[in-house]
Amino acid sequence: MKRKFSVFMASPSDLANERRFFKDAIKQINTGFGEGANVEFEPLCWEDTLASTGRRSQGVINKEIDKCDVFILAMYRRWGQDAPDAAPYTSYTEEEYHRALSRWQTEGSPEIFVFFKRVDAAVEGDPGVQLKKVIDFRKSLENTRKILYHYFDDEAGFILEVDRHLRAYAKGELPKADQQRDIVLLPLAVVEEVNKAKTYAEQKALEAELAHEDAEKTHLRLELIQLQTAKDAAELSKEGKIEYARQKFSELITETEDIRILSLGYEFFYRTGDFVSAFQVLNKWLNISGPEQTNTETASAYGNLGILFQTRGELDRAEEMYLKALTINESLDHKEGMASDYGNLGNLYKTKGELDCAEEIYLKALAINKALDSKEGMASDYGNLGILFQTRGELDRAEEMYLKALTINEALDRKEGMASDYGNLGNLFQTRGELDRAEEMYLKALTINEALGRKEGIANEYGIYKTREERDLAESILLFSSASLTTREVVRVLNKFSYISTRLSLDSKKKALATAFVDLQGYGIEKFSRIFFESGSTITCLAQNLARILQRRGNNLQGSKPIDILTNNKHAYLYLWLCSGVMCYPVPEGPPDHIQEGMYGPIANIYSRPPYYDRPPLEIYDTNGDRLIKELEKEVFPDLSTGKISLFLTTASGLQLTGDIAINDFIDPMGYPQATPDFINEKVRKCRGFYVRSYQDMLFKRCYYRTHMPTIVFLYDENIDCSFNVGKYHFLFDEGLTWNDIAANYPLSIWIACEQETHQNILKKCIDHFVNGDWYFVIYGKYNLFPILIGHNKKFRDMCKSIDVSVIE
Repeated sequence: MKRKFSVFMASPSDLANERRFFKDAIKQINTGFGEGANVEFEPLCWEDTLASTGRRSQGVINKEIDKCDVFILAMYRRWGQDAPDAAPYTSYTEEEYHRALSRWQTEGSPEIFVFFKRVDAAVEGDPGVQLKKVIDFRKSLENTRKILYHYFDDEAGFILEVDRHLRAYAKGELPKADQQRDIVLLPLAVVEEVNKAKTYAEQKALEAELAHEDAEKTHLRLELIQLQTAKDAAELSKEGKIEYARQKFSELITETEDIRILSLGYEFFYRTGDFVSAFQVLNKWLNISGPEQTNTETASAYGNLGILFQTRGELDRAEEMYLKALTINESLDHKEGMASDYGNLGNLYKTKGELDCAEEIYLKALAINKALDSKEGMASDYGNLGILFQTRGELDRAEEMYLKALTINEALDRKEGMASDYGNLGNLFQTRGELDRAEEMYLKALTINEALGRKEGIANEYGIYKTREERDLAESILLFSSASLTTREVVRVLNKFSYISTRLSLDSKKKALATAFVDLQGYGIEKFSRIFFESGSTITCLAQNLARILQRRGNNLQGSKPIDILTNNKHAYLYLWLCSGVMCYPVPEGPPDHIQEGMYGPIANIYSRPPYYDRPPLEIYDTNGDRLIKELEKEVFPDLSTGKISLFLTTASGLQLTGDIAINDFIDPMGYPQATPDFINEKVRKCRGFYVRSYQDMLFKRCYYRTHMPTIVFLYDENIDCSFNVGKYHFLFDEGLTWNDIAANYPLSIWIACEQETHQNILKKCIDHFVNGDWYFVIYGKYNLFPILIGHNKKFRDMCKSIDVSVIE
């Protein structure tokens, strides 16, 4: 029986869209996560009382609040409708919140989540009556620390917060309200500029008073007030009084024309994640300094714009801004600015993966900082070079750079820099497998970050214990299997494949697919008797996300064996077996660290033949390939005839649905003597269905399609009817195994990660194409950054229902 939780949402009238999407978000959670976790959320809103009574009845609303399990308060600019009959509260929204809070204080229920939609600084600087009450409420939450609150930027962000918090609530993983304040440390150099300006203004004000220059004295007093306010705001942010600091900075950037104050305000908004306000500050900054002017203030503004664009992932625009800043600083021969611009460009090129270019740029920055004897700049450059060398795998050179940076930061007593250097050294020693030395470095970084109150740094330093847990797991598995490797060698094996973790962490679409699959199918996966993870980084990401579920339900060290887990994916094998203790079998057999990509058994070392785009059966035009498929079938799928229901998780390089294929490049595929490119292209345009990059992969996939095993294929929108390199890609199907027959009669499901702007077009293409097989399509997470298009035919649905596995419908 499902656990049921009622969720009440309270908000003023200026969040109508969020209220409308709230129920959709709940429905989405119930469809996916809820089915798997055996929970169901019931949304409650004041609109429900309006529908049942014909009016907004506060008495009925209060009864709903008195019985709800979760209370969500969302606020933007309005405080809420006046409530003359709800004294001492000034709005019905306030009454609803305090009613829920009173229950929570006496009963421990409901769980309360408070979400604020970001208001840009220009509006907060002159808030008006309603917004001022919202700001005061934020301050009260910050002061009491009883209820945690979060910000969101738009409707999609609101849905994400609701989704994230309700999942954590259902799983019992909500964080406790933290009594330690979050703090924001602003750059010391920027704060010092404001302090110097204040001291100078005080001196000038005194001189003006002695000279009886009243107009100048009035101007300087106003300047002093603004500089003192900026100094106070910086102190408040350092003390963790973020809402108080936010209000002061919001007022300042509306009033001031002082670029030093704007610089401090930009740093505050950037470091608190309020990028809209940060952009507003920089736009005002540029209007004052002149966007076309050649001065250091304009160069600094462009440099900061580059940082903002890079943070948002807009790398081309970031590069444009950095180059504008560099051009200005070069024309002024402003060495300090040039060094900063080179450092920013180096970081950008490193992010793009252009490591040689990044190294060249970092060395330019370092040369300038050495000439200027800028110790702080040199420390930053050495740290950047260390990260670059470590990314390349040049660990000795990386260690040398980190130690140089640390030596400088220790001499300067730059605590934040020292913490970063210790953390980098910890990462390096961890990569080498020197966990004792890594722990020593992490603990040093942790001590500094705790003293500074840098929560992000604190969280990073606790990462060593996850590695130690994995090491202990690996050691126990090796003992269990009587292996002869030492623990250190195991760690080295894990680190050999660590680059895949970086790839997976950067690929949002892979993570979106994996998350959706775990939500919708993860908790019912134990119903299958066998799961096969095929090769590919998308499937690796899936294995990584499923590992904890399989750890509890799969074949494990305690001896239970409800599921057989097989894979020809070396990375999935490592994640499941070594990292999570999930016993799985490499099939076809072969040690995972000796395999280049997938494990292909008898077809691994054969001579690869080129693609063949005519459509006769494979057993006619490639008798050797057909023979190898039959050998592979005996090795990988020997007992499918027993009737066990298995699940195959796989990918494809692309899916061709129409004849409008764009021929991107022609590489003579051989097998067509004296054939012209036009002849080959015409053949390609008749091909349909999935295609892959290698001959071995094509044979392997044809092998399992002959088994009629339920299969889920994971794809991306950019690979549907995309441009095609002739001679590089192999289509899976032909006249002996037709795409139309597979789509209609094979138990098949496809999951496509889409962009917001593409999912409706891809959905239409699929509906138009899959006319046989009783296909059903649905968009999962349509408000998410990457909606997932899920489709399955009747054969797949029937196969799943036969073992009581639910599918989204």
